Amino acid sequence: MTSPSRTRHRFDPAPLYKALFLTLVAAFVAVPLITTVLGGFKSLGELRTNPFGLPDVWEWENYWGILASKRYWVLLRNSLIIASLSTFLTLAVAAMAGFVFAHLKFFGSRMLGEYLMLGLLFPAATAILPLFIKVRDLGLLDTYFGVVLPQVAFSLAMSILLFRRFFRDLPPELLHWLLPSRLCESDTFAEQAWDLFGETPRGAARLAAVCDWIHDNVEYGVPSIPTTTVTEVLERRGGMCRDFAHLGVAFCRALGIPARYVFGYLPDIGIPGPYPIMDFHAWFEVWLGDSWWTFDARFNTPRIGRVPIGRGRDAVDVAMVTTYGAARLERMKVWADESETLATGAQHGR
Repeated sequence: MTSPSRTRHRFDPAPLYKALFLTLVAAFVAVPLITTVLGGFKSLGELRTNPFGLPDVWEWENYWGILASKRYWVLLRNSLIIASLSTFLTLAVAAMAGFVFAHLKFFGSRMLGEYLMLGLLFPAATAILPLFIKVRDLGLLDTYFGVVLPQVAFSLAMSILLFRRFFRDLPPELLHWLLPSRLCESDTFAEQAWDLFGETPRGAARLAAVCDWIHDNVEYGVPSIPTTTVTEVLERRGGMCRDFAHLGVAFCRALGIPARYVFGYLPDIGIPGPYPIMDFHAWFEVWLGDSWWTFDARFNTPRIGRVPIGRGRDAVDVAMVTTYGAARLERMKVWADESETLATGAQHGR
């Protein structure tokens, strides 16, 4: 009788090599920093004779003298102002340009993109003299912008390329669902949306917080008209299912989450009676990960059997009825029956 074969696990040295490499990189960065900090506690004589060891006598006055100097705080203030302005201008310009390069096609766009790539190869040191002359001619010597503008100019090429890659990861068809619309003015209360939900975890947890807030703070059953906007719903804290969906869409767009309005039927399947007369219903869908997900702040609980009829930016895009001239609704009857055949098949994975 033969004994069962045993699987031999081969040693994989890759994690060990990776750990060693990262350790070397960390040491390469940390050792000079630690040496510099320790050198600040040494006298000039000891710094010449013992540049890398611990100080024999800790000269705390070296740091106290710098902190007590007025010039140090002036230089620190100037550095903070220059860094803040440079960062803001770089992000603002690079974000707008990166979006254009990512989603807009125009004559010469490829050539401009390659020109930006060439800008990464341009050594900044070769431009010091002509840059000084240009700054002097513009009257910007000894000013903040005399330092800020060159820094922004030399960092734009890399920043634009990074933003272009970021915007390309967002499918262009989703951009349509991030813009404000006639009834969902998401651009008018973005600050309020971030105040309410900015601290919540991103993803499904943030969407759940949005639905909870709408469900708890907006009264259902308050009549509205076809032109009722989200701003009006927030002011009176009441509305119909359409207004609940609009508010969810607007909050999501204000938070940078693609969202769209959906209207259709919502049968009373899987819930206990008594059942009211079925009518049209509205909810909203959001893009999370790589697909659309349904959210309904009106009921704020999972439901099955939804029958979507139309999707749009808001109810104006997919109105229940679009008429030209006078029209009167005489009768409407809606019903839905659960199919036992389909239910049985779904249980068996068909």
